[in-house]
Amino acid sequence: MLTFFVLIFSMINPEREILSNISHTIRDRVGTSALQSAGDYNDPSGQRLSGYAGQDLSYLASILQANIQSRSSLSDVRIELNYPVLTISLPQSLLFNSGSFDIKEDAKSDILSLVTLLKTLKNAIYITGYTDPVPVTVPNADYASNTGLGLLRAQAVADAMKETGYKSPLKLYSVQNYNAESDYDVLRRVDIVIHKNRY
Repeated sequence: MLTFFVLIFSMINPEREILSNISHTIRDRVGTSALQSAGDYNDPSGQRLSGYAGQDLSYLASILQANIQSRSSLSDVRIELNYPVLTISLPQSLLFNSGSFDIKEDAKSDILSLVTLLKTLKNAIYITGYTDPVPVTVPNADYASNTGLGLLRAQAVADAMKETGYKSPLKLYSVQNYNAESDYDVLRRVDIVIHKNRY
């Protein structure tokens, strides 16, 4: 009987060690705030987040909407509440010149005024840079594909948020649109997506 228990114990111990290593790996990866993902398509909205509620999204949406209405230059920005997320869609025409990932100088103050409203949020936030289906044909030192351009644009918006004093983690994504929408400004947008729960 003692031999049987020793045998069982010896089989359980390695599994505990393996499971321990897995949990450390997951914990380490979840906490990162650098460029998290770059692919042709990522849908972070389906990912499960912890159940600690953040700031009320309906209230936040009304504040953001009032800010947009007070600035004519932000009239093309869209605020959409699809519970459990609130999305701020920033069109390319407002943010970037074609092929560029540097926020336009004349738009910088307006963008900062908008994202400064987010600087104290504890809600989980991810930023997605969308690009059109036209492949990159001119070699560029900073990116070789639309996926890279989308990620750099998401990073530019994240940098603007950090400039306002935002200190919480941000996750960045890139999505290349393959559909034939006629509105290329929509295809090339950057979305700031705010989850109802905390990061």
